Amino acid sequence: MPSGEVLALRTGLCTGLVAVREMGSGSAELLSVIGETTSKAMTLCEQSQPGTIYCDESTARLIQDMTWVEALSPSEEGTAKEMVYQVQRLGSAHTAASRFGDRLLTGFVNRERELEQLAALFQEVATGRGHAVGVVGEPGIGKSRLSHELRLRVAGQPFSYLQGRCLSYGQATPYLPVLDLLRQLCDLADADAPNIIAAKVHLQVQRSGMPPETWVPYLLWLLGAQTDAEGLADLSPQALKNRIFEVLLQLLAASCTQRPLIIEIEDLHWLDPTSEAFLTALAERLPGLCILLLCT
Repeated sequence: MPSGEVLALRTGLCTGLVAVREMGSGSAELLSVIGETTSKAMTLCEQSQPGTIYCDESTARLIQDMTWVEALSPSEEGTAKEMVYQVQRLGSAHTAASRFGDRLLTGFVNRERELEQLAALFQEVATGRGHAVGVVGEPGIGKSRLSHELRLRVAGQPFSYLQGRCLSYGQATPYLPVLDLLRQLCDLADADAPNIIAAKVHLQVQRSGMPPETWVPYLLWLLGAQTDAEGLADLSPQALKNRIFEVLLQLLAASCTQRPLIIEIEDLHWLDPTSEAFLTALAERLPGLCILLLCT
């Protein structure tokens, strides 16, 4: 394409089964993906406008906790009309945490004992006895619902809530769920420009009683908002990690002095090694902190 022109992509997303077959041989071997799902995705792509993302209803249901989608007019696909959705934007860091807020829930049954245990631990946390709790169960058994019910149970008391999510494809990405916590702690939005990010991080560090000029560069580097921070390039990877851990731990410790803090980490089985090391360091500091670390 001519130099200077902006590449505009059309994207169609469809969820379903496909068949994969090999074509050619040797260095010319290719994989071909065929099936109704592929055909629907191509149709959605053709219907979309440059720079937009269209998806089918199945995909819209799967991504509704992480994105904002808008229903469009039904498309004619064969003899049936199928709904088409446009992905508008990613949700905020708080979207997943509030996903139960606008739906009608079924009755909460057979988990009262577990809920009572968590509520009792939260009362101990409020007095300065931090706890780390693991909630283990098969997918769909209600681990996130249990956390939601805990927040409802203690809603009459002051507390703050942070949530980090581990992803199946994120085990090679350092600090992935920890970045969720940092963004929520500093009230960062996806659309914030680097100067806005820097201002919000500076304010949060200042509120925590730490010298911003010393600690802010580490957080901005972690957020990708400052890649050329003076002095950081001379640090070894281990020294840099130690400093990042220290500022994050101090931020969380300062935050829980205002009100008890519930930190939920979802899908811990996909945790990246660096985040695992950080959560271990946090767990070691929990005695004396008003923090409930809840991992599912």
